[in-house]
Amino acid sequence: MPQAGPLLVRVAVSEGDDEELDALARQLLSEIRESSSVDTAELARSRSAAPGAKSGELLQVGQLALTVVPAAIPALVALLRAWSSRPRPAPVKVALKVDRGEIAVEYAVGSMTHDELMELVAAATEPAPSPTVDAAGES
Repeated sequence: MPQAGPLLVRVAVSEGDDEELDALARQLLSEIRESSSVDTAELARSRSAAPGAKSGELLQVGQLALTVVPAAIPALVALLRAWSSRPRPAPVKVALKVDRGEIAVEYAVGSMTHDELMELVAAATEPAPSPTVDAAGES
């Protein structure tokens, strides 16, 4: 069975400020946590702090970091679609971060096709490549 992997959910609004965006993201986070489709869910953090800042982490406004098994991705996408279709919807995008270098898949949840959903699940289930070993047995 494939292991749970990281997903990044990004909430975007066409009009509004960071405070409104943060409130929407926190509302969505609460609903995701109430669902059984994710292992963990939290506000996304960045390790790069502004020069002179005392903390090493900053919240990334409007972004949620999730851990989810690939089989639960369709249920999560359904939850995101329902949430984004409510009155005063914020467009929601789902970005999958895979521990395989630069590979990232991103779709707008509201217009995601079945093929795109299957592509997202496939990207989450594909194992990370093994490190290259040279003839001397070193990586």
